[in-house]
Amino acid sequence: MTKSLYRLLAIFVFSVALLCCSISKTDMQRMIKSRIYIPRTMTSICDGMISDCADISGKVKLVYYNSSDVCTYCNINWLYRLEPLYNLYDNKLFSIFIIFAPQKGEYEKVISFLQDSDFKHQVLVDKNNEFIAKNNFIPDNAIYHCFLMDKNDEIVLVGDPVASDAMWNLFKATLDNMLAHDGVYVPDEKN
Repeated sequence: MTKSLYRLLAIFVFSVALLCCSISKTDMQRMIKSRIYIPRTMTSICDGMISDCADISGKVKLVYYNSSDVCTYCNINWLYRLEPLYNLYDNKLFSIFIIFAPQKGEYEKVISFLQDSDFKHQVLVDKNNEFIAKNNFIPDNAIYHCFLMDKNDEIVLVGDPVASDAMWNLFKATLDNMLAHDGVYVPDEKN
């Protein structure tokens, strides 16, 4: 009886894992080639200075979206982990967009916290959650909140490049490909 119970439990766990993987793959497939809208109405903070005019230039864009569901203050404290991305290229074709969507009533606190941080790069604050409203196909799960876009603002790669060495290598290869092809991803002909 115990063996059959373990076998049933193993089948159940395997089925749940398989289901989770297929859901993730479906969400990922739905995102790839989707066009992203980046609102110009977000508040921009760069090196402690506030601007109502967000710089959203760059042919190839990496987006880090921090929804109101996550700990905004925790993510602000972790911004330094993104520094290697800024050191990759001195290239006007590649831009990084960090977007925070604070909870209602937290906007001023988030602005103040960002101003007091030592982060020297642009951070966008989406007071009205316009980014996710216009891009409502983005899943709620935070693993889908970082993605690389081509010059047409279409998603090419989903995943945080600083999360693992494997993701870093994939990101770097994809970015190099896009920069070599004027902001468009050209698949490798060998595959």
